[in-house]
Amino acid sequence: MRHQAVVDEVVEGGNRERRAHFRAHIVDDQQVGALIPRRAFCRRRTVTRAEFDGFVGGDDVDGSVVGDREAACGNRVRDAGREEGLAEAGRAVHQQIGRAFAELLRVFLALVQIIFHIFARRILHVRVHARGIVAEIELAEVLVLDAEQYAEVWQINEAMFVHGRGHRKTTQQRHYEKLKEYAAKLEEYVEKIKICGEERNSYSKTDHSATFMRIKTDYMGNDQLLPAYNVQVGVADEYIAVVDVNQYRSDMDCFIPLMNKFYTTYGFYPKYPVADAGYGSYNNYIFCGQHGMEKYMKFTMFKKETTDKKYHEDPFRAVNFPIGEGGIMRCPNGKSFYLQYRKNVKGNKYGRQEEVYQCEDCSGCPYAEQCKKTDKNRTVRINCELTAMHQEVIENLESIQGALLRMNRSIQAEGTFGIMKNDRWYKRIVRRGIKSVLLEVFLVSIGYNLYKYHNKQKKVAAAA
Repeated sequence: MRHQAVVDEVVEGGNRERRAHFRAHIVDDQQVGALIPRRAFCRRRTVTRAEFDGFVGGDDVDGSVVGDREAACGNRVRDAGREEGLAEAGRAVHQQIGRAFAELLRVFLALVQIIFHIFARRILHVRVHARGIVAEIELAEVLVLDAEQYAEVWQINEAMFVHGRGHRKTTQQRHYEKLKEYAAKLEEYVEKIKICGEERNSYSKTDHSATFMRIKTDYMGNDQLLPAYNVQVGVADEYIAVVDVNQYRSDMDCFIPLMNKFYTTYGFYPKYPVADAGYGSYNNYIFCGQHGMEKYMKFTMFKKETTDKKYHEDPFRAVNFPIGEGGIMRCPNGKSFYLQYRKNVKGNKYGRQEEVYQCEDCSGCPYAEQCKKTDKNRTVRINCELTAMHQEVIENLESIQGALLRMNRSIQAEGTFGIMKNDRWYKRIVRRGIKSVLLEVFLVSIGYNLYKYHNKQKKVAAAA
């Protein structure tokens, strides 16, 4: 019987003599329920001799149990049965929860493994150098392999998948479909990044070589973000000497390719490359110095440096701080600035660095409101080499020769674009692809040079 089996489990740790004595005094199920307390069943402990003698009295052994004790035994039996039923139901619920938790745990571990593979290869192309061979491993392929492994682990058969109304997808089907969706999307992203390349972050769907650029405002005053090319023109003696088409949005990045193209065409670099403020940068100045070209390109703050006297002589600018003994820079209040660290400028191929200086103590400074904007000690960033380059450019462009070159550039270079865009109404490129666009610009430049040559010949003939 059931209670007998439980009693055997309880007294399993006792000796044979105690178990035989205990069984000899069991009359029926009611006595078993009355004699063994519930805590013995729950804790599964051995009933000692003293407990047994306390539970079993002399009258109980003979079976002469009084009415009150019989009623108590009956109540205890019913309570024990009810508690045992609740315990069995609780065990069943716990088993179901355990199975569900184990299922979720297996799914979670599989997903964690897949995510680990993904984030272990954060870059889209992992270059593995082995015996001089560069192997490119694409992340999309890794994700596809993980999806296949997931299908193998769960024995997924795509033929058994369900779709549409009235069907409920399994957890494995949903996870597998998500992995396939992510892999397809990632392959699309990889393809788009390949089209963009390393030097730009956008392209046109109709022309992959074109880059989205902020075009000048139209006649209604609206800004235009359109796919475009950056066309560079070098003019010498009113003729177009060199033409280049780039995908860069900034003119600073187009200066060096244009000069290299000029060198490839003519075999030398120009002595005085005059350009507007969009071309003056650290990289371009270094390039000019390396190839024997003078620095006649304006920098960003050139106009303010040369026309705004208050800004140029501002004593709170870091470039105007006096340098004392030992090369120590001091502010207008006489406090010293000390070097904290040197920081590399991101993306600069010539290794440009900025030196970061911090004031020793700005507390109680009478010029704090004019000198700094925070409550901390003032920090300044200085590049002495770039500052010296700016000073050289100012001296070159402020000279008589520099003034004449600037005037000549504004007439010839800007005039060339004015004639092509307004007089000849050439405002839109009609071809697609950077090679086709370059051919088109070459043809337009040749036509402009022929037009300029014809006009000059007419003027010479008229003067004669």
